[in-house]
Amino acid sequence: MNIAFVINARNKEKFVGKAVQSALSQSVPCEIILSDQGSSDKTYEVMESEVNNYLNKGVPIRFKTGDIPHKSFI
Repeated sequence: MNIAFVINARNKEKFVGKAVQSALSQSVPCEIILSDQGSSDKTYEVMESEVNNYLNKGVPIRFKTGDIPHKSFI
């Protein structure tokens, strides 16, 4: 069984890394989808860093922004 965790955040830079680690600590295979909803703090940068870090380790993780199309990538 595969599970997808969707982590939506706006201005939660301090909590994003912990949320990703929590999802990865589950005992079933999972995919993580991060979504920034127009944050004005560093949530976007933290999400981008998490994606780059875990993609290099082979973890299925994606990132999408909500209402800032020019920052969006998957």
